[in-house]
Amino acid sequence: MPSYAKFDIWQNTAGVVRQSIVQIVSAVKTDTFSTSSTSPVDVTGLSVAITPFSIANRILIQGTIYLGIDNPSNAAWLMAGFLARNGTIVSRHDTASNRGRFFFGTQAPGNNDATIPCPISFVDSPASISSLTYSLQIQAESPRTVYVNRGVENDGDVAFSGRFVSTIIAMEILG
Repeated sequence: MPSYAKFDIWQNTAGVVRQSIVQIVSAVKTDTFSTSSTSPVDVTGLSVAITPFSIANRILIQGTIYLGIDNPSNAAWLMAGFLARNGTIVSRHDTASNRGRFFFGTQAPGNNDATIPCPISFVDSPASISSLTYSLQIQAESPRTVYVNRGVENDGDVAFSGRFVSTIIAMEILG
């Protein structure tokens, strides 16, 4: 059995229930990314690889991705995406007729230069001791372009046209 350090992260007031983090990996994206693809694509720099120590352990994925979209008419728009494990989507909304089924995102009218934070939180039970790669994927609503860590920036190179930092963290939780 491999040896590893474990970190207690929670204990109830009676001291009975205990959850432990076995390992943590993370990625921070400080540059930008964009796509006009209407199919899911990996966001470069927002993936993490983790190899669980036990098939009984779970993987907690957390983070935030900042999304912007070109929206010249201030019409309704969709910015959305997925969490994937080894390239396969691991969570999305249930089937809902012809509607899009996503894991994170937003759909709303708004400013033509909005940048929206989308928090990520998911517990996966992969039942694996093989290397796993978790990645964030996004797609655009045709004919739009979706941006990561920035808006469309119609207002030019000025201080109030902000850039942001997106993150993904994978924590192996003792099963």
